[in-house]
Formats: sequence, structure tokens, C-alpha cells
Amino acid sequence: MPPLRRHIPLDKTFNTRDVGGYRARDGRYTRWGALLRSDCPYALSAESLRTLAGLDLRTALDLRNGQEIRDEDTRNALSRSGSVCYINEPLMTRFGPDTLTDWLGEAYVLYLDRCRDRIRVLLGVLAREPWPAMINCQAGKDRTGVLVALVLALAGVSDDDIIADYALTEHYGRDLIPLLIDEAIRLNFDSPRYRRMLETRPDGLRFALDWARRNFGSLEGYAHSIGVTDAEIKALCDKLLVERTEVAFGWRLPDERRARTPFVAEVHVYEASLDRWLMRLVAPAEPVDPALPEEFRARIEALGGAWVRVPGEARANRLTLPMKYETLLGSIAYFHETRPAIAP
Repeated sequence: MPPLRRHIPLDKTFNTRDVGGYRARDGRYTRWGALLRSDCPYALSAESLRTLAGLDLRTALDLRNGQEIRDEDTRNALSRSGSVCYINEPLMTRFGPDTLTDWLGEAYVLYLDRCRDRIRVLLGVLAREPWPAMINCQAGKDRTGVLVALVLALAGVSDDDIIADYALTEHYGRDLIPLLIDEAIRLNFDSPRYRRMLETRPDGLRFALDWARRNFGSLEGYAHSIGVTDAEIKALCDKLLVERTEVAFGWRLPDERRARTPFVAEVHVYEASLDRWLMRLVAPAEPVDPALPEEFRARIEALGGAWVRVPGEARANRLTLPMKYETLLGSIAYFHETRPAIAP
């Protein structure tokens, strides 16, 4: 399993990102490796396909329309994948002079207001289809940004985190913008208004979220108004959110010293037949002791993203895992002192 990281490096995209690690209102967190957002992957090398296979990508939701998917060169590479369910459901079925606004806040409200039926369909697809999932449009910023913002908001992620996630396009998409301008010039639809649409405007997304709350009371109210059911919202939350606990690793060093490092871990599945938890390690909960051997510190830090199975009785919301030094050099069984009291 690859390490946990915000940006997913694919050789033919710029803005492929994981939305894991954001805290929700109920204390859970968005699950790493569950939902990706991206500009369109027109072509993927064997190495990039291996990266996505390592993430176990199951569904690719392409929000582009027929004006963008014009020929073989503009197809999504995942539409040819035998292992990924590719779904093309445009958020906007066409572009025209009436869909280009003076600033992005108006564009995002236009999506929420005029594309209600399309958004209902898209949220239904995400609730129904298997995850991990990837959402893309052309740049992975506007249509993808609004849909991802809705999913995160329905899961209880704060506006500040939603907008900070959106704003990362300013960094990761900066090399994509000149290519989009060149395409617009070649296809004769370049204009000052189009170039304003290529900006990344956090205030525009906040404006759209505020519009939904003013008119519908909440993002849940907006979703209900367009026909999204409570069952679909629950399905989205169940796929996206995960509990966290703290796992303390203890070991004896070769010189007989003892050490301990607490890790934040995502609690994914309780395997009742085996009486064990399946967890994914996120990161050390505190800085690794600088007095430890350098090789040992490096191996601890490299554990981010590793999966572990932890058996034992549920007694407290904390795990303590005795662990020898050589455990970090290979795979051996883990055992426990306590396990988190989280319902199966």
C-alpha cells in the first residue's frame, strides 16, 4: 500500500489529490484512499496504472460533457480500464455564452441552482457505486470542486477545510493552466471571461456554500431539496468517514533499550470471525525520539499508510502493541494489550 499523501503523482495529470484526513463534526475523519479528485487523465502509463491499482480504485466519475469528449484523444484513459467502473455523467450538459460568468462564485451558484437534477444523479452515483472513487472534470477545479465540496459538507467537514482543499489547485494545477489556454486559443473560445474561470478563487466556493445555506438552511437541506435521500447521505458518509484511535508501538532495541512510539490509526473493519481489527496507520502521534537510531526512525516514519490486523479484547479507546525491533524489518504477527471500544 503506498504511503498516505495528498497529491497522487500520475504522469499525465497535474491535480490528482486524495481528500483523506479531514475531521468531521462527529469526530470521525475522511478516510485516506477513499475519494480522489483530479483533472482529466487523458493517458496513463503503466506506472500510473499501477499507482491507481495500488489504491484499489474501483469507480471513475467523469463530469465532462460531449463538447469536451470529442474524439479518441480526449477520452478518459480510465474508460479503457478493465478493472475500473468508468461512468461519464456530465455536471453541465453543454457550455455556452450563458454559462460563462463574470466570476467563479456566480459560476458555482449556477451549478448548484441550474444543475440540480445533474447533481442529484451524481450524488446518487457516488452513494451507489463501489469506492475508492475518483471524480474528474477538465481541470479538477470547478465542477469537481463543487461536487467534492458537497460530499465533504454532507460528511460534516468544516467549510475552512473544504475551501483549503479546493485552494490546493492553485499549487498543483499551475502548470495545467497554460495548456488549457493554448487549447482555448486553438479551438477559438479563448476570452478574458474564460481566463477568469481558470482562476482558483476560495472566496467563490465560500460564496456558493453560503448561498446554499441561505436558501436551504444547510447543505443537507439543499441535498434533500434536489431529491437526495437520507439513505444516500448515510451511504456517502459510511464510505468516506472512518474512526481514529491511537496505537502505541513498543519494542526493545538491539542494545536492550526500550522505546515506544504512538501512532494515529484509522479503524476500518472489525473482523468478528477472527476477533481482530483491520487498521491503517496514519502517522506518528508525536515526534519520533531523535535519540533512536537513524535507520529505526526512518522505518517508523515509513509506516504511514501500512495496514495492520490487531486482535484482542475491547477495553479502552487505545491500543498498546508490544513490538520487537525486527518487526519493522518484515511482517510478523501483532498482538495487543487493549483494543478501542468501537462498535463493530
